[in-house]
Amino acid sequence: MTGPQADPSNTHPGVPPNGVAARAHYYEAASTWAQDTHATLRRSQRTAWIVAGIAVGIAAIQAVALVVLVPLKQTMPYTITVDRETGYVQTTRGVNLGTLSETEAVAQSFVVQYVLARETFDAADYREQYRKTLAWSQGAAETEYLRDWDKSNPNGIQSRVSPNTRIQVTVKSVTILGPRSAMIRFDTERSEGGGGPGMRQPWVASVVYSFSNKPINEQDRYLNPLGFQISSYRRDAETTQPVPMPAAPLPIMPAPAPLPTTGVTTLPEPGTVASGTPATPGAQAPAPVTPAAQPQSKSGNPNGEEFPAQ
Repeated sequence: MTGPQADPSNTHPGVPPNGVAARAHYYEAASTWAQDTHATLRRSQRTAWIVAGIAVGIAAIQAVALVVLVPLKQTMPYTITVDRETGYVQTTRGVNLGTLSETEAVAQSFVVQYVLARETFDAADYREQYRKTLAWSQGAAETEYLRDWDKSNPNGIQSRVSPNTRIQVTVKSVTILGPRSAMIRFDTERSEGGGGPGMRQPWVASVVYSFSNKPINEQDRYLNPLGFQISSYRRDAETTQPVPMPAAPLPIMPAPAPLPTTGVTTLPEPGTVASGTPATPGAQAPAPVTPAAQPQSKSGNPNGEEFPAQ
């Protein structure tokens, strides 16, 4: 038993033979598919053009911004220094001058002055440094400083130094960590009155500062015109042991200058007179000139004056 045979005259597979209505439906569906495909292509092209236009607009804006910002470009050189003892690496940069207010440069200056006043010790001016440190301290920083100077404190500064002790401070760097905090790296050089080599100790200190508008007396205002206050001060040693200071090198003496050869009267050669002319053989040498003897006084005074009688 065989199935229905396909009509070879049917040019549209899937359409019943001699089906006019079916054939018309087929052509309508094909036309609709073509229209849908064409509409999809047009929508895709429209979307692509919109995306391309947005991209071109963004690129144009970036190009204009780049042209505007090119004159503002600056090449900033940075100097990097490395501490030989601690290995600390820091970047050295300049300070932009501006109005003297609560700026970074003013804060750095006040922080350095505070560290110098607090860490320096010299019997000649320690009272001035003590007063300045108290005028610039408040809160925990002030309390700890007063405790350090308390005579009853066995670990206070008065038990660690003597009247002959000198502690000098050299600030190496100041780094602003935040709006009201900074880190200071410095060295202390301690020497005693014996004249021997001193000891150097590197330190790092962290401070918290602020600018206060509280009323103060006129004398403190001279020391602290902007009301700079340190509320927290912490100091830590960067090395476990102090480092002996190197001995001062001996001065290098300059080489002696050569003796002048012009304008100096030389001795006459043998066989010549004082004027430099050769002596005639057999001639008698001139007699030496002997200066006349001056009379001696009774008192032995070469000027001939006598001392008054005793």
